[in-house]
Amino acid sequence: MRKAIEKAEAEKNDPKAKEPLPPIPGPDDSWVTRALRVNVAWSERLNAMAEGIDIYLIGRKVTQRKNETHLRIENSTFIEERQGANNTTAFNADVRLPNVEDYWNLKFTSYDEQSDRRRAKRGNYRQDARPQNYGASVGLTQAIGPVRTIFQPRIELKDPLRVSHSLAFETVADFRTWQANPKIEFFANPDIGTGIYGQLNFNFTFTPVYSLLWVNDGSYVESENMLTTNNGLSLLHSLSESSSLSYNGYVNSNNRPNYHLHSYSFSLAWSQTIYRNILDYQIIPHLDFLGDHFAGTPGLIVNLNLTF
Repeated sequence: MRKAIEKAEAEKNDPKAKEPLPPIPGPDDSWVTRALRVNVAWSERLNAMAEGIDIYLIGRKVTQRKNETHLRIENSTFIEERQGANNTTAFNADVRLPNVEDYWNLKFTSYDEQSDRRRAKRGNYRQDARPQNYGASVGLTQAIGPVRTIFQPRIELKDPLRVSHSLAFETVADFRTWQANPKIEFFANPDIGTGIYGQLNFNFTFTPVYSLLWVNDGSYVESENMLTTNNGLSLLHSLSESSSLSYNGYVNSNNRPNYHLHSYSFSLAWSQTIYRNILDYQIIPHLDFLGDHFAGTPGLIVNLNLTF
C-alpha cells in the first residue's frame, strides 16, 4: 500500500512520472490508495482545464512553465468556553494561466483573501469563522528591484457587484541567520472604506530545528478611525519534514477610545502534513485574556485542509 501512496504523490508532483496511475480506482485497492488516486485524477483535470483556457486565449503555447492551478478546501472547527463550537468550510481556487501573462493570477474564493491576511488580531492564527464573501480576484505582480509589488482588485459576487482594491509593496532582506520582512499595503473596501496595513516581521534561524518569528503588524481603517496593532513571538520547533510544533504569545492593542492593551493570548500549535500537497491539519489549543478584567478564556481550533 505504501508504494501505491508514493506513486500517487509522485504523479501529482510530476505529471511526467512513469507508470501514471489510472484515474479510476481499482476494486481491490484500500480506501487510502483509492482516495489518493481520486485526488490525483481531479488534480489532473483541473490542470488540464486551466491549460486549455490558457492556450485558447493565446492561440498557442508560448512557455514551458508548469501550470500550478490548484483547489484548496479548508475546514475549521472553533471551540471556545461559553461560546460553544462553530464549524466553517472555505475554498480557494487558484487558477494559473502562464501563457496569458507571467504575472497575472486569477483566484476564486469564498472569502476576501487579502483582508484575511492583513487582519491584526490576537496572533497569526484565525480564531473565528471567515465571513462568507464569494468573489474573484485578478492579481498583477511585478518586481521593482528587491521590492515585490502586488495590485489585486477583487469583485464580490453580491447584488449589486462590488469591487475592492489592494496595492501592496513587500520585500525580504536576508542576513544569513535572520530575515526581515517589511510590507505596506493600501486597500479600499466597500464596507469599511480606505485603510493602510503595515508589517515588519523578523525571522531568526538558530538551528535546522528551531527558529523564532517576531511579529509586528497593524492596520488603520479611516472610516472608523481605528488603529489595531499586533505584536508577538512564535518559536517554531520542527519535529520532522512533515510535522512541527510552535509556541506562540501575542498582545493586541487599539486606539479606541485611547491607545491601550486590548488583549493577549498564548497558544500551542501542532501542524502535520499527512500527504504532501494533498492533506494537512493543525490542532491549536489557546488561552485568551480579553476585556476589562482580562479573564482567561480557553479554546481549541482544528483545521483540516485538502488540496487538489
